[in-house]
Amino acid sequence: MATTLSSTPSSVEVSTTQPVHQNLPRFSSERLFFRSLFESDFEPYHLLLKQPEPMRGYGLDAMPETNTARHWFNELQDKTRVGIFLKNSDEREGELIGEGLVLKMDKQWPRVHYVFKKEYWGHGYATEFLKAFLSVWWGLPRENTTILVEEISLDSQEKHKATERLCAEIKMDNKSNQKVVEKAGYKFCGEVKNQDKEICAFWRIICPKKEETVS
Repeated sequence: MATTLSSTPSSVEVSTTQPVHQNLPRFSSERLFFRSLFESDFEPYHLLLKQPEPMRGYGLDAMPETNTARHWFNELQDKTRVGIFLKNSDEREGELIGEGLVLKMDKQWPRVHYVFKKEYWGHGYATEFLKAFLSVWWGLPRENTTILVEEISLDSQEKHKATERLCAEIKMDNKSNQKVVEKAGYKFCGEVKNQDKEICAFWRIICPKKEETVS
């Protein structure tokens, strides 16, 4: 892949695949549990939203007010989202420490986003989540589709057809998140400018399976 700067990534229409549904099952890793969030999770989830540091990951301010937090909680219920919980020593679910979700914007491959309470930064939880999530995501049943995607995400031979992938656009000074995606198997594609004209590193990871899709 090229490593030149692209000011506004151009889009290309490709035939590819996508999950038939995005309902994630409950899954786990060595230290964490991942599952859908329910109404009973709102109060512990609000503790996450009250912290300014994780909310910067969404480009938002902290949400100390209940009404604002409630609106955000409900708005994301339609997304592919899991709460990230500690796994206690007795193998039971512990504290809610973060969330992970998939967002699909126009003219883009899907992105995986994750945020954690500040006190749990630097413990390797982001890498652990992303590796576990990718295994589940690639295992979902798939169907054929045609979508617009970023040209920088494609190899030169991928003119009209491309194996499904996930991408990440990370600010150049955010070295920790770049290390997370690299450890999870993402490959660096080049530099782009985001909507705020900030230089970002563009990363991708290609689906490792090429099974038959559902029509």
